[in-house]
Amino acid sequence: MVWAGGDNATPNGLALCYLHHEAYDRALIGIQPDYRIQVSEAAVRRLQRLARTNRLEHFRKNLRRELLLPQRNQDYPLAERLAQGLTLRGWG
Repeated sequence: MVWAGGDNATPNGLALCYLHHEAYDRALIGIQPDYRIQVSEAAVRRLQRLARTNRLEHFRKNLRRELLLPQRNQDYPLAERLAQGLTLRGWG
C-alpha cells in the first residue's frame, strides 16, 4: 500500500500475498495501528448475503492474530498509515 504522494519506503507499505492483499483491499481484514489483524464482521455478513462464504472459516482459522513484523523497528508499518487504511476502508 503506497499512499498518494508517499514513497516506497518500507514503513509506508505492507508485504501481503495475493489472497491477503485482496482481503485487505476489500475490507475483509483490517490491520490495527498496534498490528493486530481483524476480520470485519460487516464484510462477513455481506459475503453471507451473497452466498460467497466458501472456505471463509478456513481463512479465518488460519489468519494470524498479528502482523509478522520486520526485524528492525524502523521498518515497521507506520501506525498512522494503518489507521488511515482502516478509515479509507470504512472501519469505525
